[in-house]
Amino acid sequence: MDLMPLPDPAPGSSLPPVVVVLFGATGDLAARELLPALYSLSRTDRLPERYAVIGSGRHSPGTDGEFREQLRESLADAVEDLDVEVADALLGRITFQTSDADDGRELAEAVRAAEEGLGADTGRLIYLSVPSAAMAPTVGMLAHEDLLGGDTRLVTEKPFGTDLASAQELDAVLRDAIAEERIYRIDHFLGYQTVVDLINARTHNRALDALWRREHVAQVQIDVPETLGTEGRGSFYEATGALRDMVADHLLQVLAVVAMEPPDDLTVDGLGAARSAALAAVRPLDRGLVVLGQYDSYTDEEEVDPDSTVETLVAARVEVSSERWLGVPFLLRTGKRMAVTRSSLTLLLRDGPQLQLELGDRQGVDSGTMGAYERLLHDVLHARRHLFSTSDQVERLWEICAPVLQDPPEVQRYPAGSWGPQDAQDLPGADGWRLAGG
Repeated sequence: MDLMPLPDPAPGSSLPPVVVVLFGATGDLAARELLPALYSLSRTDRLPERYAVIGSGRHSPGTDGEFREQLRESLADAVEDLDVEVADALLGRITFQTSDADDGRELAEAVRAAEEGLGADTGRLIYLSVPSAAMAPTVGMLAHEDLLGGDTRLVTEKPFGTDLASAQELDAVLRDAIAEERIYRIDHFLGYQTVVDLINARTHNRALDALWRREHVAQVQIDVPETLGTEGRGSFYEATGALRDMVADHLLQVLAVVAMEPPDDLTVDGLGAARSAALAAVRPLDRGLVVLGQYDSYTDEEEVDPDSTVETLVAARVEVSSERWLGVPFLLRTGKRMAVTRSSLTLLLRDGPQLQLELGDRQGVDSGTMGAYERLLHDVLHARRHLFSTSDQVERLWEICAPVLQDPPEVQRYPAGSWGPQDAQDLPGADGWRLAGG
């Protein structure tokens, strides 16, 4: 079969007009990722010629002019050599309308007015960058205001629930409100260029596929340490922790791409089936092979309980029961306040050098490579669901993590700026972690 690669970025000139409704528009994710992604799409002519962006949330940031100035400051911080003309064109299309789970009437009026101004063929993209607990009530409000009908595309940010039961409850709410094919469960690790390249290579490169198995690979490491702490997000981390924040989605999603069988085709269904099968072969976490840590100054952070036992580091040894990978350990590690900031995938080969790939948006918003959020927003605009999670994948992620969520091992303290507790450093055995010093 002659398989086509994942679609390349396309210009926006062929796209119909769209109204983007962004919940959480005054939040950290919008400032760091979503607004720069929209700017980059605008700069490269990948947005529709006609569009509007309506930010929303419970608290008003002031007048639309004041809101735009706040966004301009965020863009200036995120983007080197900001193109003022591009920024002005983007910001001029952004407004804000307050709403909450109990009252979305004025938001619905603003959306319909914007759509009327753009034309009868205008589409709707709603992005929910809200806490997990607010997801279902917000979806209920949107359904009540009839904002999820037609060809509305609904993007939901992780975490998708906090465990299997809550994920299933949220999924039931979503199914009642909107069709599955119009839900885009976003995990930005799947939008990294390296992950996209790996999917294409796993599908098309027969020489790589022959190497990509237990006969040749001794160990796989997915390692995402960072030097940052909670950075003002203490309340979020207290409610989430590193296992839910990083392992129950990002790291296991990358594992699925590594461990999957080459897809029969690179359609949404073909790639989705391959990733789902890979996750089905991942055995639930063994708490005896999981180390939880907390950096020693975490409890001094703002909005953190002084007696908190929330983990800021997770290291886990994971088993995959497929014929391709049986007996090959997959090592996952992520943590705050560690020695370096890196995101890497390393395959330790039985004969020959290791193969190490860097994950992440290494070149920034102004590079020739699309950033993860830029790519994924671009895909939503083009109704491409290849790099998004399905409900069964989300539920399987929670099933894999359930043993540790239900009965976590004791959280060990580690010095800020270190490689974590000694038990975490020892987890790979004699091979060790392949990041320098780890």
